[in-house]
Amino acid sequence: MKRTLTLSLWLAVVAVGCMTPTQRREDELVTNARLWNDDFRWGRWDIVGQAMTTEDNARFQERRNLVDADLVIVDYEVTSVHFLQNSDAATVDVMIEWYKKSDPSVRHANLQQRWERRTGRWMMIKERRVRGDRFPLVPEPAEEKSAPPPAGEPGKESRPASP
Repeated sequence: MKRTLTLSLWLAVVAVGCMTPTQRREDELVTNARLWNDDFRWGRWDIVGQAMTTEDNARFQERRNLVDADLVIVDYEVTSVHFLQNSDAATVDVMIEWYKKSDPSVRHANLQQRWERRTGRWMMIKERRVRGDRFPLVPEPAEEKSAPPPAGEPGKESRPASP
């Protein structure tokens, strides 16, 4: 028994020693992304903010304060992690389910997070909705209002529609 434990420990040390720095960074991100989304799911907002830039965290906390009393996050799942060229950046795909206490129908959205390794640690830099229902904690571009239709062609009177 003692010999098996020693052999297992030795193999674990060798396996960790064989990992390249890139593999370690990638493993670290997978762990960090899962933990970050778990903290997000359970509303541990101070911890969530630690993996954001100061400016992004401030904007996020403002959005959160607007909906926190009404929003209930039901579930989440990190569905994939895609590393970019040098493993100092990645996209993380997340499925999230939530409802509002004021409207208790469960909604779904697929989000994509941009993570970057900055000053030796992974940070969630950007998040956007890819599909599904609009999620209140993810900013979306303002919708452009279309220009009103022209009143008519110049030189022509507008005529009432015939009955």
